[in-house]
Amino acid sequence: MLPRFRRVIIFPFIFFLFLTFCGVRISNDFKPHYGEPRRYAELKNYELKDWHDYEFKRHEATRVGEGENGTAVHLTDPKEIEANNEMFEIEGLNVIVSDKISVNRSLPDVRHEKCRTALYLKNLPKVSIVVIFHNEYPSIVKRTLHSIHRRTPAELLWEIILVNDASTKDELYEPLQSYVRNHFDGKVKILNLKERVGLIVARMEGAKLATADVLVFFDSHVEVNVNWLPPLIEPIAINPRACTTPIIDRFNAITFEHEVYDDFGVRGLIAWDFDYRTTYQSRFQPTKPKPTPIMLGCAFAINRQYFWDLGAYDDQLLIWNAENYELSFKLWLCGGELLECPCSRVAHVFRYHNIYRELEGVDFVARNFKRIAEVWMDDWKQYLYKTDEDRFNKVDPGDLTKQKMIRENLNCKPFDYFMHQIAPEILKLTPIPRPEDVGFGVLRAFVKSKSYCISDFNFRNSECNIGEKCDKSLIAPHTSQYFHVNRQGIVEHERTKTCFDKRSFTHLSDYKFQTNSWKYDFENQRVVHSNGMYCISINVDVMNINLIECNANDETQRWMLGYVNKTILGEDRNTVKG
Repeated sequence: MLPRFRRVIIFPFIFFLFLTFCGVRISNDFKPHYGEPRRYAELKNYELKDWHDYEFKRHEATRVGEGENGTAVHLTDPKEIEANNEMFEIEGLNVIVSDKISVNRSLPDVRHEKCRTALYLKNLPKVSIVVIFHNEYPSIVKRTLHSIHRRTPAELLWEIILVNDASTKDELYEPLQSYVRNHFDGKVKILNLKERVGLIVARMEGAKLATADVLVFFDSHVEVNVNWLPPLIEPIAINPRACTTPIIDRFNAITFEHEVYDDFGVRGLIAWDFDYRTTYQSRFQPTKPKPTPIMLGCAFAINRQYFWDLGAYDDQLLIWNAENYELSFKLWLCGGELLECPCSRVAHVFRYHNIYRELEGVDFVARNFKRIAEVWMDDWKQYLYKTDEDRFNKVDPGDLTKQKMIRENLNCKPFDYFMHQIAPEILKLTPIPRPEDVGFGVLRAFVKSKSYCISDFNFRNSECNIGEKCDKSLIAPHTSQYFHVNRQGIVEHERTKTCFDKRSFTHLSDYKFQTNSWKYDFENQRVVHSNGMYCISINVDVMNINLIECNANDETQRWMLGYVNKTILGEDRNTVKG
């Protein structure tokens, strides 16, 4: 028989151990380790389960109405069109169309056929879903909430945390709060921030309130597809240092039609100007999660404790943009992994514009880019800065001490590892600016109100022609449209050294197409042969480039270069003229 004072001390201790080993949550008041390594519990039960809600799928298939099954909605009423056009200038999408569609509309099952019979772990962690909004249109944020609530297994959905980042619209306060109280079975919690902090910090504020083991972050304008959650969080249950993303489909900003992006997913990449790029994933094993170097950022899942152990986001990043690059770099360099899960599908709307992503007097995007480059990219940062030296020279990234300490504490790998082992495609798809470059990027012409770029994408016999469209990044385009211009004005295509030496250019038969025989005339924006007589011209009728006598007034000879370093050009003006 134990003495009484020992029983008082030992029995509560034994009870605490019992609760701990049984997986019962004692408290959420854990202290994040902010950039310190940790050991995580190992998965022991690999029993599988079919998580599909077949009754719900059958019900969805019977629904009819505007926008149901993800179909397009077109406005025909002149008054609605006029009202919609006025709102479009503010919202960047067709809000009248959104209002005509049910907030809990049905969607088509767009998954690969093998995903429709896939089984997942029976014991999956519960999730806290964090949704951020600032001045989001009401019917869109309601549709996001209904989509999550209706298509997520109730036993896995612990809570939805809706963070209002100091919106200025009255309808996003009490009217929205009342709507939430009357729907969603108490699963949705609303946090109204008093001051605007931006998407990045707002996500962290939402994550601080979360109590489930796994965090899922969503933008406020998404719609999830059938059985989206189990395939997204299973890799995290197996490896707590995994972060996962779904395949991001789209719903059209004009018609709200659900549009399938790709059956197999993509590998996310970056160009040197930090423009998000993609290349195709492997077509093998269509249900298997696959590594992706960079996340898009609008939808992903991560172990809650691991998110904080990585240091979460840099809380000095402003408003929006680059947080997805930062987290992707952290994951790959500091012992984690980033996986795209092809059986998890989430549709996102990409606005035509967003007037709320502005901060007067501050180039916050350049500042965010520079903070991440200085902390994570080592010597590779110079290639980001090279894309716009004037812009980045003016930007002060602020104090980086905390972020650099996080990298040191986590024993992260150098950025060389990311470039050569994780994302080697970047060097193949987007060239590195050369030290001697005065200008680089696309050569773009404007003819008949359309934009055309010179490309060797479908090249034959090492010749260039006009591509179907210009790369979305004019400064750091795909290799097929990338040109270098040095201090002497010499023009050279990245991979096709004889780009302009077309056999059809019989005018130049006497010149034998000598190396460095083409120069860029910065003043008149022309590509001129070294003989000074002939210039490259565009013929849009046959989608080709021609060689004709130079004429400074001929618009078909005008080629805008993606980027020109005006500082160097000013210093060497007499040297670089064609």
